[in-house]
Amino acid sequence: MRTYAHRRNAHRTYAHRTIAIHGHYYAHRRSVSSIKIFGVNVSGSLSVCGHVDNVITSCAQSIQAMRILRAHGMAASTIHVIFNAVVVAKLTYAASSWWGFTTAEDRQRLAAVIRRGILSGLCDPDHMSLEDLVTDADDKLFNLILYINIMFYTVYFLIVQT
Repeated sequence: MRTYAHRRNAHRTYAHRTIAIHGHYYAHRRSVSSIKIFGVNVSGSLSVCGHVDNVITSCAQSIQAMRILRAHGMAASTIHVIFNAVVVAKLTYAASSWWGFTTAEDRQRLAAVIRRGILSGLCDPDHMSLEDLVTDADDKLFNLILYINIMFYTVYFLIVQT
């Protein structure tokens, strides 16, 4: 069963289609401009500018919360741990999948978050740059995949030969 309904939303008209599969009805939108895959926003032109904007906004909110904690007397070492656990984790989440789609301007904006954290005392002064963090994460991921493949083929050949 297919039904169509036209709805006007923010200067665009979308045609919605409802599809029934095994008694469950699913709405289908014909065109999308971006998709969110495991928390990463990717536009139709493979731009991650929207994702970068979201990450920077989220990090700014977290940094403001850490400034409040520091104003209430939290130790600098604890603030550094929180910065790494929250802000750096947000900046590097799934970075292996989207870092290659960033522009030079996006990378500068992302790196500025860590620089501002260092200047404001929320981050350890000798913290790695964002590009180094992403490269290190890529290397670790590649080595893990390589190790798993080597272990798989080793076990496979041991089983086949016996």
